[in-house]
Amino acid sequence: MNCFRMVKDVLIESLKYWNETRGLSSKLIKNKMVNYLDHMTTEWKSGDRPAINYEKPLCRLAYVYRHVAANANLFETVLGTSAKLRNLVEDKLAEGDFRVAAFGGGPGTELLGLAKYISKVVKDGQACHVQFTATDRIQEWSDNWARMANHIRNDEDFKRGRNGVVFDTTFLSLDLVNPQPFNRYEYLLRQDLYIFNYVLSETIDDIDSIQEAINILAASADTGARFVVVDRSQKEVRSLARKALVGAGLSVGKDALVQRNMDSDEQCSVLSSCNKWLGTSPRIVWDSFWVVGTKQ
Repeated sequence: MNCFRMVKDVLIESLKYWNETRGLSSKLIKNKMVNYLDHMTTEWKSGDRPAINYEKPLCRLAYVYRHVAANANLFETVLGTSAKLRNLVEDKLAEGDFRVAAFGGGPGTELLGLAKYISKVVKDGQACHVQFTATDRIQEWSDNWARMANHIRNDEDFKRGRNGVVFDTTFLSLDLVNPQPFNRYEYLLRQDLYIFNYVLSETIDDIDSIQEAINILAASADTGARFVVVDRSQKEVRSLARKALVGAGLSVGKDALVQRNMDSDEQCSVLSSCNKWLGTSPRIVWDSFWVVGTKQ
C-alpha cells in the first residue's frame, strides 16, 4: 500500500467530479487550491489558532494533496516505533477485532496510516474486523473520508486472498472542543485505540475542553486502551499533550521526537502531474512528536 498512490486516486476522482460534473474549469480549480495552500501556510505560521475554511471543498482537497500522505506515513511510523502501539495492533489482529477512533480524523490520515501498517504486519490467513470511527467538527470532511475509505478497501493489499482484514468505517460530526455529545455514543467510549493526530495544535486555545474530552473518553475506556497524540514538536503542544493525558489518569510514557523524511517507498513523484499542474509539491518531511497514554 502506498500513501501517495491513495492520495492520487482520491484527487483524480474528486477533480474529475468538480471539473466534469460541476463544470468548474481546471484553471479555476487550480487557482483556488493554490490560494488555499498559501492561506494554510500563513495560518499555521501565525502562532494563533489557525482559521482555515475546511467547509470549502477545494480547501479540503488542497489539504489532502499537501498533507495527507505525509501525516499518514508519520502515523504508520509511530505505530511501528512505539512498542505499546505495536503490541496493541499485533494483539488485536490476533484476537480478530480492533476498535479505533480518530478525533479530527476527517481527512482519513489515520485510517490510511493504520491500513498501510496493518498491510505490512498482518500474517497469512489472519482475519480481523477493524472498526474505525473518525470524528470531525467539519461535517463536510465526510465526503473526502468516504472516498479515502473506499480506495483503501479496494487496494490490492487488502483484496488479496491472504489478507482477511476488513475495515468497517464510520464518520461522526463531533467537535473535540464540545465533548458532551460523546456520551451519546456508547461504542465511541469503548475503543482500543484513541488517536489525536495534529489536532491539539489546531485547538490549543481550547485546552480545557480538550482535557474534558480526554477525561470522558478515559473514564469509559477499557483497561489497556491506548491514547496517542501526534503533533508538531512545539514545546507548548508537547507540554499540553502530556498534561492532558496525565490529567485524565492515564499512565504516560516519554515523548518521542520524529524529524525526518517520509519512507523510501513513498515518492512524491507519484503525484508528478498534480505537482506540475499546481506548481508546488506535497509535504514530505516531519518535525513532530508523539506520546502514548495507557488506561490502567
